[in-house]
Amino acid sequence: MGFSHWVVAVAGLPPEDLAGRLGHAMSDRTATYETAVTSETPGLCVSPAIGGWTFLIGKDARLLPGDDALSRLSEGTRVLTLFVEEHSMSFETSCWTGGTYTWAVIAYEGLFVIGDPPPPFGELVGALREGEQVVSALNELTGPPEEMWEELGFDPAGMPAVRAAALGLPVRAAEPAPRFGVHTYLPAVVIFERLTGHGYDGNDPLHHASFGVLAS
Repeated sequence: MGFSHWVVAVAGLPPEDLAGRLGHAMSDRTATYETAVTSETPGLCVSPAIGGWTFLIGKDARLLPGDDALSRLSEGTRVLTLFVEEHSMSFETSCWTGGTYTWAVIAYEGLFVIGDPPPPFGELVGALREGEQVVSALNELTGPPEEMWEELGFDPAGMPAVRAAALGLPVRAAEPAPRFGVHTYLPAVVIFERLTGHGYDGNDPLHHASFGVLAS
């Protein structure tokens, strides 16, 4: 426990095309999954196609592709992202389809839902609620106080609730299904696993794949 990494899953896009959309080429280096998610990672690591998905893995949060990159990756297809922060047991799964941010499940000291995640998400949660208090709570968890934005040079456009408002997507708080008990973060992890076949702490094919490394 105690590490962080992120995974970007792109449906139906070969590794070379994924690299090209990010402005990179594939290098001759390789890496294992265990290396890709640790401080020993050689950079951005790309899997072969597995079950219809190609996976991009990064360890350093500053390497996470921004909105423009995720929009490019999802043109004509679907992209799912999973962010894992084990220090605080925080997780986020988001979806981009056809260049547009469409939904997210965010587990940061609570469980929040943006948009309408597809089945089987309905099985993973119970009651949903929305309103200004929900939006305020999510904003407090994902950015500095509004009065500090100018001082910090902070752009709020990337905050989940702000992005959702710009796209007309609902923002709701959720209760996890009773079977998850106190592990409120699990719906964010399980929806990614159920849609892509990859569980961050599982034993699926991605954990045993040989990764290519993007040229810098």
